[in-house]
Amino acid sequence: MRSLSFTLLTALLFVIALFLLLVYNEISGCKKSTIVSAIVATIVSIIPPMFYRSGIDRKIVMVVHIVLVTIASHFLSVVWAEIHYGICKTKGEKDMVLVYASVVVIAYAMSTVVGHFMKRKEKDTEMQRMDLS
Repeated sequence: MRSLSFTLLTALLFVIALFLLLVYNEISGCKKSTIVSAIVATIVSIIPPMFYRSGIDRKIVMVVHIVLVTIASHFLSVVWAEIHYGICKTKGEKDMVLVYASVVVIAYAMSTVVGHFMKRKEKDTEMQRMDLS
Protein backbone atom coordinates (compact mmCIF):
# COMPACT_ATOMS: atom_id res chain seq x y z
CA MET A 1 0.00 0.00 0.00
CA ARG A 2 2.87 2.33 0.79
CA SER A 3 4.44 2.11 -2.67
CA LEU A 4 1.03 2.62 -4.32
CA SER A 5 0.49 5.74 -2.20
CA PHE A 6 3.95 7.01 -3.11
CA THR A 7 3.29 6.41 -6.82
CA LEU A 8 -0.08 8.19 -6.67
CA LEU A 9 1.41 11.08 -4.72
CA THR A 10 4.23 11.46 -7.25
CA ALA A 11 1.75 11.43 -10.15
CA LEU A 12 -0.46 14.01 -8.42
CA LEU A 13 2.51 16.29 -7.73
CA PHE A 14 3.49 16.02 -11.38
CA VAL A 15 -0.06 16.95 -12.45
CA ILE A 16 -0.06 19.88 -10.01
CA ALA A 17 3.27 21.16 -11.35
CA LEU A 18 2.21 20.78 -14.97
CA PHE A 19 -1.13 22.53 -14.59
CA LEU A 20 0.31 25.26 -12.37
CA LEU A 21 2.76 26.03 -15.15
CA LEU A 22 -0.11 26.13 -17.66
CA VAL A 23 -2.05 28.54 -15.43
CA TYR A 24 1.07 30.66 -14.91
CA ASN A 25 1.59 30.83 -18.67
CA GLU A 26 -1.99 32.04 -19.17
CA ILE A 27 -2.04 34.75 -16.48
CA SER A 28 1.63 35.71 -16.12
CA GLY A 29 0.93 39.23 -17.39
CA CYS A 30 -1.46 39.98 -14.53
CA LYS A 31 0.10 42.23 -11.92
CA LYS A 32 -2.51 41.43 -9.24
CA SER A 33 -2.17 37.65 -9.44
CA THR A 34 -1.00 35.46 -6.58
CA ILE A 35 0.16 32.70 -8.93
CA VAL A 36 3.83 33.04 -7.94
CA SER A 37 2.87 32.89 -4.26
CA ALA A 38 0.78 29.80 -4.99
CA ILE A 39 3.67 28.08 -6.74
CA VAL A 40 6.11 28.91 -3.94
CA ALA A 41 3.65 27.88 -1.21
CA THR A 42 2.96 24.59 -2.98
CA ILE A 43 6.65 23.77 -3.27
CA VAL A 44 7.35 24.76 0.34
CA SER A 45 4.41 22.68 1.61
CA ILE A 46 6.02 19.54 0.20
CA ILE A 47 9.18 19.93 2.31
CA PRO A 48 8.01 19.21 5.93
CA PRO A 49 7.07 15.54 5.40
CA MET A 50 10.72 14.90 4.62
CA PHE A 51 11.50 15.69 8.26
CA TYR A 52 9.02 13.33 9.93
CA ARG A 53 11.75 10.75 10.59
CA SER A 54 14.47 13.25 11.50
CA GLY A 55 15.45 14.27 15.01
CA ILE A 56 12.96 17.15 15.05
CA ASP A 57 9.89 16.62 17.23
CA ARG A 58 7.19 15.01 15.08
CA LYS A 59 4.42 17.24 16.46
CA ILE A 60 6.28 20.41 15.46
CA VAL A 61 6.84 19.09 11.95
CA MET A 62 3.16 18.11 11.76
CA VAL A 63 1.95 21.57 12.80
CA VAL A 64 4.28 23.30 10.33
CA HIS A 65 3.11 20.93 7.60
CA ILE A 66 -0.58 21.58 8.33
CA VAL A 67 -0.04 25.35 8.32
CA LEU A 68 1.90 25.28 5.03
CA VAL A 69 -0.65 23.03 3.32
CA THR A 70 -3.45 25.35 4.44
CA ILE A 71 -1.61 28.40 3.09
CA ALA A 72 -0.87 26.66 -0.22
CA SER A 73 -4.51 25.57 -0.56
CA HIS A 74 -5.61 29.14 0.09
CA PHE A 75 -3.30 30.59 -2.56
CA LEU A 76 -4.36 27.97 -5.12
CA SER A 77 -8.01 28.81 -4.47
CA VAL A 78 -7.29 32.54 -4.73
CA VAL A 79 -5.70 31.99 -8.15
CA TRP A 80 -8.85 30.14 -9.23
CA ALA A 81 -10.99 33.03 -7.96
CA GLU A 82 -8.83 35.62 -9.75
CA ILE A 83 -9.50 33.85 -13.02
CA HIS A 84 -13.19 33.21 -12.35
CA TYR A 85 -14.01 36.78 -11.34
CA GLY A 86 -11.93 38.31 -14.12
CA ILE A 87 -9.34 39.99 -11.90
CA CYS A 88 -6.70 38.46 -14.13
CA LYS A 89 -7.32 38.35 -17.84
CA THR A 90 -6.22 35.17 -19.57
CA LYS A 91 -4.31 34.92 -22.81
CA GLY A 92 -6.53 32.11 -24.04
CA GLU A 93 -10.05 30.98 -23.34
CA LYS A 94 -11.08 31.77 -19.75
CA ASP A 95 -13.04 28.55 -19.28
CA MET A 96 -10.04 26.41 -20.24
CA VAL A 97 -7.80 28.24 -17.78
CA LEU A 98 -10.47 27.72 -15.11
CA VAL A 99 -10.33 24.00 -15.85
CA TYR A 100 -6.53 24.09 -15.41
CA ALA A 101 -6.88 25.92 -12.09
CA SER A 102 -9.61 23.52 -10.96
CA VAL A 103 -7.40 20.53 -11.76
CA VAL A 104 -4.66 22.07 -9.62
CA VAL A 105 -6.97 22.70 -6.65
CA ILE A 106 -8.51 19.22 -6.82
CA ALA A 107 -5.20 17.43 -7.40
CA TYR A 108 -3.65 19.28 -4.45
CA ALA A 109 -6.54 18.24 -2.20
CA MET A 110 -6.22 14.66 -3.45
CA SER A 111 -2.48 14.69 -2.74
CA THR A 112 -3.30 15.63 0.84
CA VAL A 113 -5.59 12.62 1.13
CA VAL A 114 -3.12 10.24 -0.54
CA GLY A 115 -0.31 11.56 1.67
CA HIS A 116 -2.22 10.42 4.75
CA PHE A 117 -2.07 6.82 3.54
CA MET A 118 1.73 6.95 3.68
CA LYS A 119 2.42 5.68 7.15
CA ARG A 120 5.68 4.61 8.63
CA LYS A 121 6.68 0.99 8.37
CA GLU A 122 5.36 -1.17 11.16
CA LYS A 123 8.02 -2.77 13.29
CA ASP A 124 8.00 -6.53 13.77
CA THR A 125 7.50 -7.08 17.47
CA GLU A 126 7.91 -10.83 17.25
CA MET A 127 11.11 -12.47 16.30
CA GLN A 128 10.59 -15.52 14.14
CA ARG A 129 13.01 -18.30 13.43
CA MET A 130 13.18 -19.25 9.80
CA ASP A 131 13.89 -22.92 10.54
CA LEU A 132 10.63 -23.27 12.52
CA SER A 133 8.34 -21.84 9.86
